[in-house]
Parts: sequence; structure tokens; C-alpha cells
Amino acid sequence: VAAASPAAAAGSGRGAGGTTSAGAKAEALEARVGSLERECRELQSCLAADADAAAGSRGGAARLADALALAQEQNRRLAGEVRDERAARDEAKSRQTNIQAELAAARWQRGVVATNEQQLHREEAELRSEVHIHRTEIAEEEASVRGLERAEARARKQEMEVKARHDEEHQAAQEERRSLAAAEEARDVKEQEWEDKNERLQKECSPNTLTRCLYSTKSKAAKTRGPWVRTP
Repeated sequence: VAAASPAAAAGSGRGAGGTTSAGAKAEALEARVGSLERECRELQSCLAADADAAAGSRGGAARLADALALAQEQNRRLAGEVRDERAARDEAKSRQTNIQAELAAARWQRGVVATNEQQLHREEAELRSEVHIHRTEIAEEEASVRGLERAEARARKQEMEVKARHDEEHQAAQEERRSLAAAEEARDVKEQEWEDKNERLQKECSPNTLTRCLYSTKSKAAKTRGPWVRTP
């Protein structure tokens, strides 16, 4: 479309110049045809006057015949020129009509080109607007994705922190259970030792002495045991 615009303008210029030239030539041919037709009429009038003047004399017939032959020859020549001029005039009119048609086509083509250029400008503006909208949407989506990624990173960090605290608490609970188990085992050993010692004392000591020893042993055991150890 862009390449057609200069061509259309050039064609329009040629058409305008050709129309002016053809119109001038057609006018000149019209004037020439009118002039030849007037000459034919004047020649015919002269021939009629000569025929009337020579009608009364005996030698006038020969002169009239010569004048008539000359007039007929001139008339044929003028008629031929008139035909040629009319043909040239018709050709010039035909050329003028063709040039006018070409000029109209060039003007129409120029209008089509202008319309196409306007349409292209509108489409280009619409495409630019769509590109701007798409870029804005892409930027918004990228910002949303970055926000989701940051939220996901925070969630992973919180999950790791919670897992670490859970592991620490689980490990502490295991340590506490092991400590309790060790304390209970130590208590059982102590109780077994006290029971063995009590049996020996019962065998070796009197009841009063045994009671005092047992009371003393239990007091010492109560002082050495922790709060989690039950008193038997």
C-alpha cells in the first residue's frame, strides 16, 4: 500500500496534464473543422455566382466547366481535410475520455490508498494498545508470582522452624524419659539394697534395734531420693 501511494500521485499528475493537452487539441480541431466547413460553403457560393454570370455567353460554358472541376477538386480536398480533422478530433476526444477515466481511477486509487493508510494507522494503534495491556498484565502476574514465591519461602522457613522445635522437644522428652528410667532403675536398686539390708538386720538385731535402724534407713533414703521416687 505504501508503494502504491507515490505511483497513484504520479498517475494523477500525468492524467491532469494529459487531459489539459487533449482538451486544447480537441478545441483546436473543432475550430479547424468549423473553418473548413465555412470555406466549403464560401466556395459553393462562389461557384453558384460564377455559373449565373457565365450563363449568357457562349464561352462561359467552358470556363464554367473548368471552374466547376477546380471547385470540385477543392471541395474534395477540403472534404478530405474535414474528414481527417474530424477523425483527429474524435481520436482526441477518445483520448481525453480515456485520460479522464484514468484520472478518475487514479483519484479513486488514491482515495483507497488513503483509506488503507488510515486503516493501517488505526490497526497499528490498536496493536500498540493491546501490547501495552499485555505487558501490564504480564508485569502484574510476575509481581503476583514473586509475592507467592516469597510467601512460599516464608512458609518453608516456618515449617523448618516448627520441625526444629518439634525435634528439640522430642529429643528433650526422650532425654527426660531416659533420665526417669535411670532414676527409677537406681531407686529399684536402692530399694532392693534396703530390703536386703532390712532382712539382714531382722536376722541380726532385736526388734527395737531393728525398728530404729529401719527408721534411720528410711529417713536417709527419703533425703537421697528425688521427688519423682515414690516411698514404698
